[in-house]
Amino acid sequence: MKRTLIISAWAPPQAGGSPIILGRLLHKFPKNSYLILTSSTAAFKGNSVGKRLPAKYFFIGSVLASHPNQGRSRPTNLFYKAFGFVFRRTISPLIVELRDLKKIIEIRNRAVEITKNESVDLLMGTSDNGPFLLGSYLASRRTGVPLYVFLFDLYAHNNFSFPKRVIANLMERIILRHASRVFVTNDKTAKYYRKLYQIEPTVVEHTIRIPDVVDAKTAKEKPLVTYTGAIIYWAQKDSVINLIKALNLVPEVSLKIFTALTKEQLERIGVWGDKVSLGFSKNTDIKREQSKADILFLPMGFETPFPEIPRTASPGKLPEYLVSGVPILVHAPPDSYIAEDARKLGWGLVVDQKDPVVLASAIKGLLADNNLRKKLVRNAFAVAKERHDQQKVSDLFLNYFR
Repeated sequence: MKRTLIISAWAPPQAGGSPIILGRLLHKFPKNSYLILTSSTAAFKGNSVGKRLPAKYFFIGSVLASHPNQGRSRPTNLFYKAFGFVFRRTISPLIVELRDLKKIIEIRNRAVEITKNESVDLLMGTSDNGPFLLGSYLASRRTGVPLYVFLFDLYAHNNFSFPKRVIANLMERIILRHASRVFVTNDKTAKYYRKLYQIEPTVVEHTIRIPDVVDAKTAKEKPLVTYTGAIIYWAQKDSVINLIKALNLVPEVSLKIFTALTKEQLERIGVWGDKVSLGFSKNTDIKREQSKADILFLPMGFETPFPEIPRTASPGKLPEYLVSGVPILVHAPPDSYIAEDARKLGWGLVVDQKDPVVLASAIKGLLADNNLRKKLVRNAFAVAKERHDQQKVSDLFLNYFR
């Protein structure tokens, strides 16, 4: 078994897609076979679910800096408004990049030190907005230890600041061609990188424990559409707003959102309405809430500044949706991974037009047609069992480290 240092900005038991996915994949790894280099312990306070993995943890300095103006009141004077705009667009990103440069060097040096002191045979860097992925690459070059890369999202062509995008576009090819193995989460992303860099990525799907199969329930008299997960303004926003417009055409149906954002934040980005409610607390049982829904909504943005992300993304919550016993409604561009896959394998009803009327019609049909509801749920369970079974996938993942 190769002794592996995992270099990741976020790690179990933190909340969020990437650490949860990572924790599920590592649950079969022997205790002493891996170590974790991650963010400061401060990043774990108030943002943890479950327990740490049984590995040795190492931590890097402070948490990644937030925006310098976050939480401050904005000036009303026109001059200061103009100065603030220029500062946020030019000077602020450069300050953040200088901080990140320091962090990259710190990550590299710490990884080199751990590699030598802990007899590490392999490094694995995971995708973030730059520092940890770049730090893992530089540590591999410095030590000569092979590097694996796990891309939960695309690195280049992502919604970063301009300096970060420049660095990502320059470095992604170099890092991925240097890596001994590149893990991605679905076939479409593998094809994307195969064509772009002539590499052969390894697909490792998101995982879930497979429960007993259940039939879809008949929709309630006052049906509930549920969405769980992040709402990032550029990645899902327009699709969720379109759902809210569609629900105005289906009077008896309401939407419940489970996300880390507050009502005020959702209102600020335009994702709110009279038929929307927010249901989230630290102790919320998301899977139970998913099973209470009449429809689970799986969106991906239609008009985004970085279209490669919605085209290739495989949401971390997808396996949970598949085993929920609730029909899935996919609202995403026709060339997106989730729309293509749902249509091909029949695990969700796909609406690939940004049209509230078409979406409302699909909602009505999905609520009324019990045969369709049962068919979608059966197909979803079959796909989950075949492709997302935690026991199978984690065994496969473990074999790449033997």
